[in-house]
Amino acid sequence: MKETNQYDYIVIGGGSSGSVLAARLSERKDLKVCLIEAGSRDDTPRIHTPSGTITLYKSKKFSWNFYSAPQTHLGGRQLHVPRGKALGGSSSMNSMIYIRGLPSDYDRWRDEAGCEGWGWDDVLPWFKRSENNQLMQNPAFHGFNGELDVTAPRDANPISSVFINAGRGAGLPENRDFNDANINGVGIYNVTQKDGRRLSSYRAFLHPHLGRSNLHVMTDCEVQDLIISDNMVKGVRVRMGESQEQLSLMVKKDVILCAGTISSPHILMKSGIGSRDALTKAGVQVVLELPGVGKNLQDHLDGLVTVRSKSPLTLGFSLNAWQPLLTSPVKYLFRKKGWLTTNYVEAGGFACTPLSQSDPDIQFHFVPGYRSHRGRLFEWGHGYAVHVCVLRPKSKGALTLDADGKVVIDFNFLSDKADADVLVEGIKYARRILAQDAFAPYRGKEMLPGDHVRTDAELQQHVRDFCATVFHPVGTCKMGHDALSVVDPGTLKVHGMQNLRVADVSIMPNLISGNTNAPAIMIGERAASMILNDSAALQPQIIKEKHFISHSFIDGKPYTALSGQVFKTVNPATNKVLAEVTACQAEDIDVAVASARKAFASGIWSSASTQQRKAVLQRLSCLILQHREELALLESASMGKPVNDALNIDVAGAAGVFTWYAESIDKLYDEVAPTPCGSLATITREPIGVVAAIVPWNFPLDIASWKLAPALAAGNSVILKPSENSPFTAIRLAELANEAGLPAGVLNVVTGLGTETGTALGLHDDIDVITFTGSTAVGKAFMQYSAQSNLKQVWLECGGKSANLIFSDCKDLDLAAEKAAFGICFNQGEVCSANSRLLVERCIYNLFIEKLTEKLAEWKPGNPLDPQTRMGAMVSSAHKDKVLAFITCAQQEGAQLLTGGQETQIDGVGNYVLPTLLGSVSENMSVWKDEVFGPVLAVSVFDEEEEAINLANNHIYALAASVWSDDLNRAHRVARRLNAGTVSVNTVDALGVSVPFGGNKQSGFGRDLSLHAFDKFTQLKTTWFQFSGS
Repeated sequence: MKETNQYDYIVIGGGSSGSVLAARLSERKDLKVCLIEAGSRDDTPRIHTPSGTITLYKSKKFSWNFYSAPQTHLGGRQLHVPRGKALGGSSSMNSMIYIRGLPSDYDRWRDEAGCEGWGWDDVLPWFKRSENNQLMQNPAFHGFNGELDVTAPRDANPISSVFINAGRGAGLPENRDFNDANINGVGIYNVTQKDGRRLSSYRAFLHPHLGRSNLHVMTDCEVQDLIISDNMVKGVRVRMGESQEQLSLMVKKDVILCAGTISSPHILMKSGIGSRDALTKAGVQVVLELPGVGKNLQDHLDGLVTVRSKSPLTLGFSLNAWQPLLTSPVKYLFRKKGWLTTNYVEAGGFACTPLSQSDPDIQFHFVPGYRSHRGRLFEWGHGYAVHVCVLRPKSKGALTLDADGKVVIDFNFLSDKADADVLVEGIKYARRILAQDAFAPYRGKEMLPGDHVRTDAELQQHVRDFCATVFHPVGTCKMGHDALSVVDPGTLKVHGMQNLRVADVSIMPNLISGNTNAPAIMIGERAASMILNDSAALQPQIIKEKHFISHSFIDGKPYTALSGQVFKTVNPATNKVLAEVTACQAEDIDVAVASARKAFASGIWSSASTQQRKAVLQRLSCLILQHREELALLESASMGKPVNDALNIDVAGAAGVFTWYAESIDKLYDEVAPTPCGSLATITREPIGVVAAIVPWNFPLDIASWKLAPALAAGNSVILKPSENSPFTAIRLAELANEAGLPAGVLNVVTGLGTETGTALGLHDDIDVITFTGSTAVGKAFMQYSAQSNLKQVWLECGGKSANLIFSDCKDLDLAAEKAAFGICFNQGEVCSANSRLLVERCIYNLFIEKLTEKLAEWKPGNPLDPQTRMGAMVSSAHKDKVLAFITCAQQEGAQLLTGGQETQIDGVGNYVLPTLLGSVSENMSVWKDEVFGPVLAVSVFDEEEEAINLANNHIYALAASVWSDDLNRAHRVARRLNAGTVSVNTVDALGVSVPFGGNKQSGFGRDLSLHAFDKFTQLKTTWFQFSGS
């Protein structure tokens, strides 16, 4: 057997997950990546033309054409299971529907299956990362700079709209976006197409990069087994296409299985990894006993209602259909319109049957063509059909090996009778939709189940006779920590085996509520991030080798302070200096302001079209994501936050903010005022000029984006001053903005100490606006600087001491305790809006404190570069001492230490503070009055609602607050009375780019985020036109 060169990573399977993973890994030029695809290339119009999908399901060349074992509860029927056999995998043959499922699906992964880091809030950024949404849907849920175009069907059949109208007639709302938090209703499905062509995962992510010298793509290359020695995967054995040549491909780091729900466990089992009994029975030597391999097989059980149509409007073959059949190729060739653009499932929806507890439990796929049985091909005549699938089936099956080493697929459908009950109710629901008046002009004879099938018993028998898979198999290498789990949720590494991971839908612990291609792509994105940021790749020695930026950035190029002075930025996890950074003085600020003013006055940016500004900001967003690992490392190393938070929250959030404001530029309209006849008055927004943005050290990239994105979108020039504790991402951001095409001088970054650089900005006479986030004391100083200089506008987001009110009518105290712990421990408590004051109703105080103490214990400090760490180091040794001093003072003043209260050491460094809970705290204690800025939670009790409101409001700060109550009247009443910029009800610290963020009282004024942020960076101009003769 021939042995070839080694690769850093070998990705097995070029499908939805594998194509993404190989593309992301090969972005790193120092990594050599090999992608192995057992199928062929995708060079056929049958794949790229959307309507070609029906020719692929039983294709010998492009489908594996698996068949299930005889299904015990389906009368012994064997079900056809097509899987993609070409680059792109099943995304090269599916119906192109883009559905993510319910947020609660992923929260169940986290909460019920123990897959920490896979809740909805965790995975949403990775869905957005890959998406290029063409429909301008809600940016809170959608991405606009990814590689995967998500759009509406190009030329939907008119009867798809009839289905939507009928669904509304049956009581379902019309849903224009199935990928936000609510999937209930009927509507047109989003599809993954570009310019009227299928956009498979391979075509979107990998095909554009085939020229990379570090990427090797092999097709017609079937994996025989893994090369394993001492519980470590060394490589893979493959057989090449027609030649049948056998090769050994060796790996330095990891082999990653992305071969899908059937083939990934099949490869594991052929390699001796699996259930001892099953492997022994198949004659395979056991290398690693892992009983969960092949277990937990789940798929959507699917029923069909099909009706003859009296109209040739639908897709089909008949004498009346000759014209669209003949003209379709011409329409498609020249306009990408007509029947050839259809994905055959243009409309559908989600609904709750009477058996549903809360979330929709069935999905509809409406087909505008005639099918008389389970085949995927249309037949002579016209009609329409509704596929009904059970979203969360309880029946589970398994994969095993036969004596020849071939995979045996047993779905075990209907082993749990509840699935048949839901499907029967789903078919009845579909019939109710098809019986609506909207279908009256088209409705012919019902062919399936047929008019003779009416009772529940008859429908149950029909389900056993006709139901099948809808081709969404998942779960056979599930992630988790129980006895049947195969991979670790935090790394996707196979339990007990080194250098081996699985990253495809086989890792799903539970089936999601919808089509599975979008989640497969998300898993590929998430896996790439995990692998590239593995703790092995982010050890302290990498920090030593990393070049940390030491310059400022002025007029489009690096800049060193004229004085030559520097300051030191220290890694709090090691107490070692990362870099000596140039310290700008007043004369350097003059240089930066002159550059910004010159750029603004030239009009190169301030007078640029909205489309030009939008394009640059969108490119910047893309560059942030492309450099996300680097930015996360810079952020984590300088201020001590967990690298996973930096990557998944800060960096992803910053990219999203730039995207949102890029899209908002041309959606902010000016006004026309009412005036007397013969005159016209316009009210326009204009960029204000030169903006100085001073950002803190706790979220240096995120908060910089909050200020830069709207300021730049409005056409201003900006001077950004980051904190001396964490300056690196701001400088790198300016370099990326320059690369994105932002003209020189439009964004300058000045580094230095607040007492010098910050003061010089505040006093400068040619700066028009100061936008500041930081302490209240420094905010007041900027107000004074404004008065002493040119009366520049000053906008402040200062300190906070947010109250969290827990009422006894809160039914889910476990969730409230979990969120209270999050609210004080996230980002080490170094958050201005942290819920640092806890008010608990006396009658539940002891119970709630017990639950809260348990939740706080889960927030153990750890090395910030370890992906498993939830809470990192305090930003500096001095700040750690300040936090501990607050705890000591509180105890001296009479507070009771309930948990924590001390520092802890990680790797010999003591800049870590345990989550701390202080009871018996009164209003006059410093820990209640002052902003601690650490993981210290002060608790007080109350008896009455009025008392709680007064306690919460009696404070100099008014940034945020939270209320926990299941009495909506009370929640609304209390929220209205709380003096805070943001009030979260039954959650904590709610935040989104589309809503304003800021405070009242000494927390500041003005708002970041949302369209309201433009108020800070624009000025209103009234122009009055008096027409002649008036």
